[in-house]
Amino acid sequence: MKSAADDPPFARLGLLGGCGSSGTTLLVHLLSRHEEIGSGPEFNCFNHPEVYDLPTLRRAWPAMRRGRARPAGYIDVPVFMTHREHYGVEDQLIERWLAESASATEFITALKDHLHSALDCHIVLEKSPTNVYCFRQASETLDGARIVHLVRDGRDVVVSLMRRGFNLFGAGSRWLYDTVRGLEARGSPAYLEAKYEDLVSDPDATCEQLLRHFGAGQPRAALEGSTGRRGEYNEQWMNRAEPRAWNQRPSDPISNRSVGQFREKLSPRDLDRLDRISLHRSVHGADGLPRTFGDLIRFLGYPTEPNLAPVEGDYSGELRLEIEDYLRRLKRLQNRNELALPGRFTRFSRP
Repeated sequence: MKSAADDPPFARLGLLGGCGSSGTTLLVHLLSRHEEIGSGPEFNCFNHPEVYDLPTLRRAWPAMRRGRARPAGYIDVPVFMTHREHYGVEDQLIERWLAESASATEFITALKDHLHSALDCHIVLEKSPTNVYCFRQASETLDGARIVHLVRDGRDVVVSLMRRGFNLFGAGSRWLYDTVRGLEARGSPAYLEAKYEDLVSDPDATCEQLLRHFGAGQPRAALEGSTGRRGEYNEQWMNRAEPRAWNQRPSDPISNRSVGQFREKLSPRDLDRLDRISLHRSVHGADGLPRTFGDLIRFLGYPTEPNLAPVEGDYSGELRLEIEDYLRRLKRLQNRNELALPGRFTRFSRP
């Protein structure tokens, strides 16, 4: 009989990620009800490439400690190891791990062991959506870790993100870039892909599939109520803007009413523009992965709209959308990480 000591060193670590508004918070609410799993708010650790190379992390730590981490992708994440009170992590503890570790795997092992103790669980599940930026590094570095990429129809994601202040180009760009980055880990035995649409239509079956991937025991039904366990995560959003924008909270009854909402919310011109958002030529992508929004929709098996012909019109409006999104991202960086400029990751292509 195989013992826990025979498991790979990161067999009890799970990383969840996906573009924002793809259901990662809902999923972690359900999975953390399992008695073996502990989780919490977005920790913003495994979405930083510095974590996977110890000398780089040591050099970057002073800036990261001050909230000056370098952007790793379309969404700037200048903070490192957030919500530390929940996880019982302090600067002195991080600095001790940095000093005592001989490699990135030793540093992450010390962190993982601490999280297991802090959350009193058998499997730690970390749910920062931008983990997708480092799925490939995690799959190559963390022997035995399990990765779950939650994917949702990009057109519905765009509707949700636009409620949160993104314009059409920014919302479509985020979904395209983030989803392609997550897909780079496809083919790794650590990687499992799940769809939001399956989660909301059959949460029990979806959760059972994911729990098997994590190596958890026989699950409780996903729709059962809170257990009150130390490692169970229930995000309290009563006073935050997101639930008002989304018209729901992760603790609300699961519903598939938002599936296909783009058909009512997006015009033919909107859909044509989304279809033509493409990765900028400077963005390296893994061989075989799509580089445009429309191709990625089809690559993931989502149904396309029939007879959606290109919409003729003034393309100067598309340049305005690109500039608006860049200025929004620049303002965010200048407010939080003034030493960096946003990368140019996407653009509109002409029909």
